[in-house]
Amino acid sequence: MVQNRPLVAACLTALLVVLVLSPLLFTLPARAAPDGIVRDAWGVPHITADTVPELFYALGCATAEDRLVQLDISRRKAYGQLAEIGGEDYLRGDVEMRRLNLRKLAERDLARLAKTGPDAHQALLAYAQGINDCIAEKGLPPEYFVLPKFEPWLPADTLAVAALMHVYLSGDHYDELGRLRARRRGGEWARMQEKLDGLAAEREWYSTLAEPWNKLALASGCGDGERVLGSNAFVVSGELTLNGLPIVAGDPHLDVTFPGIWYEVALEVPGEICVRGITVPGAALVAMGKTRHYSWALTSLQADNEDILIVPRDCVVAVFDEELTAREETIRVRDGLAVRDEVATILDSPLGPVVEADEDNYYILHWTGFYPNDEALGYFAINSGESLDDFRAALAKLATPCNFVYADTSGNIAYFSAGLVPQRDYNGDDARLVTTPEQAADYHWDFIPFEKMPHAVNPTAGFLVTCNNPPALTADGLPVFPGNYAPGYRARRISELILAGTTGGKLTFADAARIQLDVHSSFAKKALPPLLERMRLLEGEMSESGREALGVLSEWDFEENAESQGAPLYELMRRELTASLRTTHCVSGHYDIALQAALQGADWIALSDSELVAAWRGAMEKVLSGGRSEFPPYGEIHRLPLVSPLPFYASQSPGMLPTSGGYRTVNVSSVRWDGAHLLKSFGPTARLIMTPGATGAYWSVFPGGNSGRPESPHWTDQVALFLAGEYKYKQH
Repeated sequence: MVQNRPLVAACLTALLVVLVLSPLLFTLPARAAPDGIVRDAWGVPHITADTVPELFYALGCATAEDRLVQLDISRRKAYGQLAEIGGEDYLRGDVEMRRLNLRKLAERDLARLAKTGPDAHQALLAYAQGINDCIAEKGLPPEYFVLPKFEPWLPADTLAVAALMHVYLSGDHYDELGRLRARRRGGEWARMQEKLDGLAAEREWYSTLAEPWNKLALASGCGDGERVLGSNAFVVSGELTLNGLPIVAGDPHLDVTFPGIWYEVALEVPGEICVRGITVPGAALVAMGKTRHYSWALTSLQADNEDILIVPRDCVVAVFDEELTAREETIRVRDGLAVRDEVATILDSPLGPVVEADEDNYYILHWTGFYPNDEALGYFAINSGESLDDFRAALAKLATPCNFVYADTSGNIAYFSAGLVPQRDYNGDDARLVTTPEQAADYHWDFIPFEKMPHAVNPTAGFLVTCNNPPALTADGLPVFPGNYAPGYRARRISELILAGTTGGKLTFADAARIQLDVHSSFAKKALPPLLERMRLLEGEMSESGREALGVLSEWDFEENAESQGAPLYELMRRELTASLRTTHCVSGHYDIALQAALQGADWIALSDSELVAAWRGAMEKVLSGGRSEFPPYGEIHRLPLVSPLPFYASQSPGMLPTSGGYRTVNVSSVRWDGAHLLKSFGPTARLIMTPGATGAYWSVFPGGNSGRPESPHWTDQVALFLAGEYKYKQH
């Protein structure tokens, strides 16, 4: 959620050097933890209180102690204020966030919460007070010698930070604009877009649920771009486990940041709340974890919750009965030692802000996040619930579209899709032209009732898996509603591993861990054989090292682990070929479909011999870059960038570490090339394995630590565990 780039402010160097070279001069004064907070050996606060407000007050204190700077940066991200510390590079992102106006939306939802959930409202008030009182007592950490003033935390800030996840898990409008641009460019771009959209709808989807969900066949379109957004979650019935108790596992895949985006807590008010798990610092409530009665994990539903509306300039008054409203947003931008003001003019309509404009049209974003919601109340109810019925009722209040897997102490397992999904009688994947008030009325959405969303309780298979693949399919094999779904490589692989584990024995926590860490590439197993067949015919055009590398790739076992020599050759070649499809063949999405078709000899797209040779040469240059004379193991090239965005933390960050995972593997990795390494910019940001009710049946790990303070022993204490595929609390 926080952008993972260094905050460049070159003229602050003189001040920052003091902090980098002499951190001990500014160490925070020691003080006893507030009453009711006990930190375990991993720095995780276990908080017990007599009342719910006291509990969340203490949680605010603990969060401020451990993650204050991160709280500040997350709030700045939500409100479009990052350029004030990061400079020009962050201005565009700030403008995008100002368009959404999360501050106004958060204040609206906080006022609503005071009426719909007064207990949850009081909890947020107490949480904010705890943050502010901690700062008043301890003072600000040394970073604020150079960072702008920390403004008091407000209860609405908590809702705004939580809403960032709704923003992050949306993003469909970028795909809609991309498809629109491709079609408007005409020629081969338009033809290719139409072909790939058709093939994406016809592909063999893998559903979370075994049975079709025909009644929700609202539209036929669906998307699947290059983005690998998403997570893994699965639940296994006690009938399939060694100890007879269900297992819930989740590993959310998000942007890799350091400190990480999750903060682990354990909270208890006897008789009211007893929950442990992970939360986003600033958002207060546990997003994934376990209570005394149940455990749950979640993934992004990937349902389409955004539309782009094309309103011709000369139709604005006819459509809205008024002109667009202009608001000026003043954005402070760091420029060396100085800060300047930039004024952005944002146009609003009754259906949302203008995100693009040209001489003929306005392009307006309509999003489920603009609708009033009770999401905070929903998560508060999840954290304090006691039964399947409580959990189900809580999910009905959520706004951000997510998949949930669930297990309880009664032995039930379940899957639910939840959140605001628009009811449409049109294909929501394409930008829509709006020229009349009647057409505009179609975009005052109603939403699919929660009870009609795909769900399953105690399926006969004994397990449920969800990895951003469609939650269910229609009778025609299409997703039940439009979305940017993953095609199913991860979900199918996890299902196969669960079934394999139950053939000769029962599943254990160790088996669940092995599944979360799996790096077998089902995609490579399909795509690589036809590529190798063609490459062998071109050996005469390769250098000696190129022919040797081809032999290494031919022997590869499709495992993308850090020790593999074949994995880096495959990943770099796949990226080179994808770039060729994009630049030469007018492919602007659905790259996996296009690549497989091109390699398998489709009549509508083909990679020439010269393209294959050039791509192989490019892959070889990268794999042997930096003076490497031998083919390196994957981990030498593929790195997990655990680097703080704040420059004065750079020398204390873990750095770029060897890691495993790949495109479409269970342990997923989305990468960017930095000139020397494939940086794992997107992947697992936590791993949890849980059994409800059972003492000690809770394993977890982060790629970092629970503290955001470099002087803390819990700044990096989980890094080695994470890289080794280990978990905390296993000894219990």
